[in-house]
Parts: sequence; structure tokens; C-alpha cells
Amino acid sequence: MSNQKPINEDEEFELLRKDLLRIVKDIGVIKTIKIKDLKFFEKLENYQQTFPKGEDIKQVIESTSAKLSAYLDKTKKQRFAEFPSIIIHYIEYLRNNGKEYKIIENTRFRVGCLEIQTKPGNATLRILFNQQELIPWTPVMKIEEIQSHVTEALTKLKSKEIPIEILPNMIARIYQKQKSHQDKERKPNAHLVLIKSLHQEMVVELFRQQVMIHKNFNTQIEGVIFPEWAFLYNLDRYRMMLTKLPENKRFFFETGSQAESERIGVTLNGLSANEDYKKFCYLRGTQ
Repeated sequence: MSNQKPINEDEEFELLRKDLLRIVKDIGVIKTIKIKDLKFFEKLENYQQTFPKGEDIKQVIESTSAKLSAYLDKTKKQRFAEFPSIIIHYIEYLRNNGKEYKIIENTRFRVGCLEIQTKPGNATLRILFNQQELIPWTPVMKIEEIQSHVTEALTKLKSKEIPIEILPNMIARIYQKQKSHQDKERKPNAHLVLIKSLHQEMVVELFRQQVMIHKNFNTQIEGVIFPEWAFLYNLDRYRMMLTKLPENKRFFFETGSQAESERIGVTLNGLSANEDYKKFCYLRGTQ
């Protein structure tokens, strides 16, 4: 019986890598031969003499290619098989460390303000806020990678926070602007402003803030990138501070009918895993 230890995945890849680099090295010497070199022809002739012959190089490439294919197939199968246990261990980590989480179904769970969706069939996951994608589908091989993606998602949210000293005033201005427009058009229930219509106006407000900060019109002002998830995140932050706001800055979120929710609703209530998502259609002020 052989006492030789089995080659692990890392060692196997390093052996394969050496085979591939050996092929590249044999052919890649041409990069070091310069036409202005005094020994140009001598070096080129030597290169031609040592250049791998057609059948020899064909056999080496085919053999190495077969090893590469076998390695990829084996590694994929192994990682797909290990993926469910990685997710289980991550959930155990959340529980053992007192993290806020909730399992929605077998392939979906919420962690704090984030939702993680998984595809065990190809060992990938993505991260969302209020059902809007923050981190696209990406392969995961260990718990540390999940933690890294979660940190990246939280950092993205944080980067789009509108300061709390600005946010209520901004929403009040946007609401009053939209309501005045609806009043002029004599729309019924003009005090109900479509939440989706606030997104574009919020981008305009953010751009206006940039202009006010710069005050130098010779300075280039970058465009405002404010995706749907950033808009919904700041709406949820505003909702969290409603009870502390004065009446003139306090607006309420209305759900609308089922048909309206499907057509014009936005998903909110995403700041805590312990809360259920809820669709809202309108922002309401006093009539």
C-alpha cells in the first residue's frame, strides 16, 4: 500500500500551472529578441532551432488541455457539492454571533437590511436591498467570501446615504413641488404623490446640492448616480425618523389597491430582517 498523500486541489492546480507556464516559456522567448540587438540573427536562429516541432507541441498542448478540462470539471462538481454546507455554516455563524437574520425559503434569507439569494446548482449568490440588486450573481467558495460580499453591499448602501439633516427637507421640497403641480392640473387627491415620481426629483435635488457646494462654475460637476436601491434605502431611512420630525416635514406612505401595488408600488421596509417587505404607492401630506 502506498503511503503517498493525495494531492489536494491547490497542489494539483500548481502542477497544472507549471505545465502551462512551461509551454508559454518555450514559445514566449521571442519577446526577448529585439531587431536592434547586435546578436539579433544569432538569437533568432537559435530560437528557430529550439522551437517546438509541430507534432511535439501538439501532443503537449492536447495533453495539458485535457488535464485542464478534467481539473475544471472536478473542481466545479466539488464546489457545487460543498456550496449548501457553506451556506449552512454561514447561517450558523450568524446565529452564534447574535446577528439579525431570517430564513425566507431554502434559497433565500435576510441578514440585517440585506437579502441573500442563492443558486446551489451553480454555487452562486447575489445580494439585494428591498428586492433591488446590490451585488450581482457571483461564485462563492467559502464563508469569508460571503462576509466580504455582505460588507461590500453595506458599503454601497452607506455611500448613498443622504445626511439626516438634509433628507427630511429634501423630501418636503420634492413633495410640495409634486403636489403643487397636481393642484394646478386639478387632479383628484392631489395630496397623494406617486412615490415613483420622487426618484427623479431626488436626483435633481442631489445635483442641486453639488452645484451649491461647488459655487465655482469653472469646475466640472459630475453626474449623480442614484440607482433604485439607493432611492428606496433613503426612503426607508426617512420613514424610520418620521415620529421625530415636525409636522411640516412629516409625510406618510400609503399602500394603494392591490392592482396599484402591482403596477406602481415600490418595495420598502427593508432595514430589518425581522420586518416583512411592504409595497407602497403614494406619499401623503395634509389635504
